[in-house]
Amino acid sequence: MEISSDLTSTSIEVGVEEGFGVRGDVEEVVGKLKGIYGRMQVLEDLKPSPQVNGVFGDLVGLCIEPIEEDVSNVVMSDQRIAGILPSLRSTCSAAEYELESYWAKTIATKQILATFPYNQNYIDLTRLELSSLLAIHPNLSDIRQIAFIGSGPLPLTSLQLLKELNSEAGPFSNRGGKRNVEILNVDFSETAIEISSSLCARLGLEHHARDMKFLHADATNLPKGLLKDYDVVFLAALVGNGQEEKEAVLRKVVGELREGTLVVVRSVRGLRGVLYPEFDVTTKGVGEVLSVGAVVHPYGDVVNSVVVGRARKRNAVGVGREEV
Repeated sequence: MEISSDLTSTSIEVGVEEGFGVRGDVEEVVGKLKGIYGRMQVLEDLKPSPQVNGVFGDLVGLCIEPIEEDVSNVVMSDQRIAGILPSLRSTCSAAEYELESYWAKTIATKQILATFPYNQNYIDLTRLELSSLLAIHPNLSDIRQIAFIGSGPLPLTSLQLLKELNSEAGPFSNRGGKRNVEILNVDFSETAIEISSSLCARLGLEHHARDMKFLHADATNLPKGLLKDYDVVFLAALVGNGQEEKEAVLRKVVGELREGTLVVVRSVRGLRGVLYPEFDVTTKGVGEVLSVGAVVHPYGDVVNSVVVGRARKRNAVGVGREEV
């Protein structure tokens, strides 16, 4: 469900329709969320089907509606929603895994990425992330190695990154024809790695899939020295269940990086927090390990916010607070 669209901005604020009070809007949104949650509870399984697709389509549609920030804040803290939020997120995560697994196997057979119904959404999200990286690091041509942690069974972001960076046309392209970016995909699920590596073996050169590597590993227990030569590390939205876990993963990962290495963390804002845990970049723990350069909160069909920063300098005790 890490999706995107053409409409993005970091400055536009969209309010709710005039004539509705905050409490009235809160009750309406809470009622809709509880109704969708009830429909989830009676699903026989989470494999793609018209019924499953309908439930999660309605949920995503509700979460990306332009809702006043005061309303979404009250909804997210309302005990009726806070009480079911862990279950909502875990169900969304499981459904996303089933969706990606199904389509990874389907695409491997047809060898056409466009058959995946959300393919354009991944293209849009990847371009948003590359644009954010470009704002912090103006010379993308020196990027050679990227690691994507939490790549899942369908590594569409990684495939799109390779297409954008290794091609000779486009805003992020290798215009000199000399760059060959490689991507390491890491996931804690052995099955996800098996499915995704099998898919890329079938896709081959046409989709730059030969520039992909795969590793089954936990983000908090990566092989020593694995990431020391990487230029960019992505952390997927489902890496870390909540702020504490996300900071623990970030600290472990940054501890393996060179000072100044680019780090991209997917987050959410507002009601989108029903789908994924929000990542707060303002905490002391984050500031100790990451020098944040940009936070992009998109609108429209985009679900994930984009955080871009650089790994801070490490010291003998752990990670220091020196500026990058």
